[in-house]
Amino acid sequence: MFSDILNYWEFYRSPMGAVIKKLVRHRLLQWWSASPQQRGDRLTELVAYGYPLPFLRPYLSANIPTAALMPAKLGVINWPYRAPNASCLVLEGDWPVRSGGAERVLLIHALEHAQNASDLMNEVARVLTPQGRLIVVVPHRHSLWARAEQTPFGHGQPYTLTQLNALLREHELTPLRHRRLLLMPPSSRRFWLNAALTIEIVGQRWFPGFGGLLMVEATKQVVAMKPKRITAPVHGLLMPTPIGASRSSSLKKGD
Repeated sequence: MFSDILNYWEFYRSPMGAVIKKLVRHRLLQWWSASPQQRGDRLTELVAYGYPLPFLRPYLSANIPTAALMPAKLGVINWPYRAPNASCLVLEGDWPVRSGGAERVLLIHALEHAQNASDLMNEVARVLTPQGRLIVVVPHRHSLWARAEQTPFGHGQPYTLTQLNALLREHELTPLRHRRLLLMPPSSRRFWLNAALTIEIVGQRWFPGFGGLLMVEATKQVVAMKPKRITAPVHGLLMPTPIGASRSSSLKKGD
């Protein structure tokens, strides 16, 4: 289950999937605005990897250049529907994106399924611009959602915040902020789905540690190389004396 793109497609069309899409998209838009008027958050290019389709529509609608990259083992579909295609099939560690070509990278339904997490994060660091931003969303290890096999979050490798931050720092990505999302229980019962937004608001205030998802934003840090200091010789000071001149001078003093 959830080894094929159609499984994800069907899940996000279900009532539970629709609620999760709304909650995650709301937080994503709070961090990365899709409004062209807000220049500080405006995206010049957004690259998303994994299964990001349910969360990209606001950016596409704002005419922000957006690319949806999907792992070869997952499969790919033509997206968006009835519009120029913006999705493609890629290898985990080989994206068709130029180095430093993406101002923002989104990983969702991605890192927990990576065959080699280090290779994936190296590729993220490669395509990000200097000071570019990354948002990664993964199942929270200490949550009920990480065990809910009827959802996409009950599959793959879940993470703790400590583990995720350590992985980011290993690849010169500095964590900036985090949030635990999805505080409702992993149930498709109508009561919980109807109460999901209220539970999220109350839970973020009183028990945020129970969130089923970890959402972390990080930035790419480029370490500036210190220029080598070149010291020019000062004429008249510490100038080398020819060997012959030194020898003759000594002989004169001896005479």
